[in-house]
Amino acid sequence: MTEKRKKIIYIIGQLGRGGAERQFFELLNGINKKKYKPIVVSLSQGSTITDDATMSDYWAKRIKGLGLEVIQLQRNKHREFSRIIKLIKILRREKPHIIHSYLTSANTYGRIAALFTRIPIIIASERSSYEVGVNKSKYGIYLDKMLSCFSSAIICNSHKASSMLINKHKYKNEKVHTIHNGIEIRIFSERYNQNKKINNGAKTIGMVANHSRVKNYKLFLDAVDIVISGSGNKDINILAVGDGPLKEESIEYSNKLGIKSKVKFVRATTDEIPKFLHRMDVFILSSNYEGLSNAIMEAMAAGLPCVVTDVGGNSELVIDGKTGYIVPPYDPDALAYKVLHLLNNNRLAKKFGSAGQKLMRKEFSLEKMVMNTEKIYEELANIL
Repeated sequence: MTEKRKKIIYIIGQLGRGGAERQFFELLNGINKKKYKPIVVSLSQGSTITDDATMSDYWAKRIKGLGLEVIQLQRNKHREFSRIIKLIKILRREKPHIIHSYLTSANTYGRIAALFTRIPIIIASERSSYEVGVNKSKYGIYLDKMLSCFSSAIICNSHKASSMLINKHKYKNEKVHTIHNGIEIRIFSERYNQNKKINNGAKTIGMVANHSRVKNYKLFLDAVDIVISGSGNKDINILAVGDGPLKEESIEYSNKLGIKSKVKFVRATTDEIPKFLHRMDVFILSSNYEGLSNAIMEAMAAGLPCVVTDVGGNSELVIDGKTGYIVPPYDPDALAYKVLHLLNNNRLAKKFGSAGQKLMRKEFSLEKMVMNTEKIYEELANIL
């Protein structure tokens, strides 16, 4: 007789396009469905009218395509007690062995509902480090600390986030686990190797990110301005790949700097990202704040040397002086200097790119991310 599958209810704030949501999808795609039965609960219900970058349930359709049940709750306000009641009803009906929540709202609503229904294993995922005023309020940090007392495990996607929970916020060491994001290396490495860049001898630098305050496109453009001025190659190409609420502001800022004609602002679907990465010679990420960046992982998988700001888990991806360079945030001169250094040193740039690609294959595969998550499920189940 085969062992009965363990039912897992995954709770997530929403299923729109985003890095955390993508990692969530990849976990669901890779999890051993002979051992586990996943059910997904989203705390908000999005529109399915379009399939663009702002679609609020972008991943919902893809999760359903895996043959999994997706329950989407109607959201009327930012905070709603009624959603906890709805969650409690779902948990009582489904009687899962495990609940695993993703993102701030789900970690709150999900764990409270799990406590009321006495779910044996309660897991929360923290996708970034705690910073008051950036991604957490003091009240939010206090509430998470209280709920951690009733959690079986907290999974972070960077050592920096894990260390902050343990050392600064005094979480129990045995409850905090680090599982890095995973990436489908083949999609980026094969396309990069098979498609040679044709830029008429001009070098290309670029960034892939949403136009938001967090990604700080102004810093990127300030650094680009310095690179253009300091480069002997007048035909240098600039790619700004991404959409978002501040895209027009970014375009206007490039015009203010006098470099608008040199910067190509493009919007790309997930499937088109490799095409733009393999046009680049150096990848830049100018963020003020990060968890563990999927964009950096994709660039490294594509064999690109990276110059990124020292925020979040960036230094766990880009090894300074080996796969690229880490520079201080808010410093366009430092960013531009390292980019120029790589543009003027082809051999070093290729060496960094190759080392980064190897690192992605060894440490950041999707298979490893899924395997390590399943390992936590199994260890917790054996304790009960």
